[in-house]
Amino acid sequence: MSLAERLAKSPLQNVEVLALCSGCEEVGAHRVLDFLKRHKSEFPDLTAINLDNVGGKGVGVCYITLEGMLVPCQPSPELVNLADQVRAERHDLGAYSTPFTTLGTDATCLMLHKVPSMSFVGLTPDGLLPDWHQVTDTFERVDATPIEHTEEFVLEMLRRLK
Repeated sequence: MSLAERLAKSPLQNVEVLALCSGCEEVGAHRVLDFLKRHKSEFPDLTAINLDNVGGKGVGVCYITLEGMLVPCQPSPELVNLADQVRAERHDLGAYSTPFTTLGTDATCLMLHKVPSMSFVGLTPDGLLPDWHQVTDTFERVDATPIEHTEEFVLEMLRRLK
């Protein structure tokens, strides 16, 4: 939400950004599907960056290079290339990439509907989702640093989009 707030205060010149808080990816991405049904024709050049679970303990800026369980999907090559560029230039953000075929995300749904997309998921370097759906998944366990670093990373990517 802070990234959306920053972009509302200082919009990018070359990119229109929409913030969609879907809230139900784990039960079939119904909100993303509804958004696509109602609005995809309004945005013929729609590209999506999905943020999911980015504030866990021990995670970094992790972008996904393959995602989805039953039908693994490739993220947008343009977005992966941008992420690779930012990663090479911004070592301070501690970014890494990995495949994520344990689960799907909202971006999996978007990719299946031919929307160029990619995800950032709060995986540890060894591929774990800290506290995911556990009783330990509480506000007190949220780590602000990976959230802030992911925000900076995605903002840099958005600035480079054409």
